[in-house]
Amino acid sequence: MAKKIKSAFWRVLSAFLSLFGITSVFTACPEYGMPTNIYVLEGTVTGTDGAPIKGIGVGVVNPYYNPDYTSPDSYYCVTAATDKNGKYKLKWSSYDKKEFSIYFVDIDGEENGSYSDKLVQVEFTYDDFTGISTDSYYEDKNYKITNKNISLDSLK
Repeated sequence: MAKKIKSAFWRVLSAFLSLFGITSVFTACPEYGMPTNIYVLEGTVTGTDGAPIKGIGVGVVNPYYNPDYTSPDSYYCVTAATDKNGKYKLKWSSYDKKEFSIYFVDIDGEENGSYSDKLVQVEFTYDDFTGISTDSYYEDKNYKITNKNISLDSLK
């Protein structure tokens, strides 16, 4: 008797919800969250003479940056600095954006020479697609650009 009541309840509930188009909610959204795109950008920063520059800050400008914030943490979503060979590597994720502003700024003063700041637009394309990572539930899409070499002008 209890099985018949339970079965009748679910049939009535299903019929009621389908009248309002609500059944798709239960089948279309089994989990919260969504996959992201994971980006890697690496390259070398050099001077106009071709020599690598150590101590250059590299950052991905936060696409949701609010100019009213004064904290540098709100301006960049990920940062790195060039090593002694002028090399840098950034890794970040984003849901839908594939074009980013990358900022290069001299952060060590005159220690390794003084260089002008530079803002560079980088767009990831299908050619930069490296595959889908399966180490998470969401199967994130991976993109990578290597050899994004940047030349900065000396201020002297």
